[in-house]
Amino acid sequence: MRVLKDPSATYDKDQVLIMCQMLGFKHGILHLYEESKLWRAQLALHLRLSEPTQALAVCKRRGAACPRLWLDLLYTPPPPALLQEVLAAIAQEKLLSPILVIDCLTSTPTYTLGDVRKYLMNVLKSEDEVITREQELATKYRTESEKMKSDIEALRLSPATFQSSRCAACARPLELPTVHFLCQHSYHHHCFQSYSESESECCACAASRPRRDTTARAAETLHDRLQKEHDP
Repeated sequence: MRVLKDPSATYDKDQVLIMCQMLGFKHGILHLYEESKLWRAQLALHLRLSEPTQALAVCKRRGAACPRLWLDLLYTPPPPALLQEVLAAIAQEKLLSPILVIDCLTSTPTYTLGDVRKYLMNVLKSEDEVITREQELATKYRTESEKMKSDIEALRLSPATFQSSRCAACARPLELPTVHFLCQHSYHHHCFQSYSESESECCACAASRPRRDTTARAAETLHDRLQKEHDP
């Protein structure tokens, strides 16, 4: 095994595998199967040697990358002592559909419905919880959508009352012409034109949002220009 595991050793894996099989060197065969990613062959060897615990370990270790391993194990089938552990692992990782699992187990007379009742009940319970959560989300989104539609309709048809009497920019009493926003900020028209960076955005609300530091932005601009320019 030291030679097989030595990364500096040079040998033909196929030839060495044949030699290990001829000599019945199980550990060498399993190692070469692992190196060559022949996990199904590795599983088959454990099952052929009546080593279900080691077979289950292969499935747990490589089953996510090769779900077919679980099917091979179920078709064997696994001994009754390991069945619940196998089904629990499949259900937890959602590796196979319940119908496929039942189909595998019904292909052999070893098991009855009572042996898989717990697995089926857990799967149905899990599916029911998922359906309940999705229904709750659907109800929540439907309620929010209806509220948004109602708000939009109210904005479109209902009058909006602006109670502010002073300009949000200069704090002086409002005089026509004025600019009003639904956030209840109002401005003299000339103040809004002087202070606003956007005709569709409230100055006060825009100022309350986090903004990048002007100095940092200027430094980044200078850095970008220096990167683009080349020395003569």
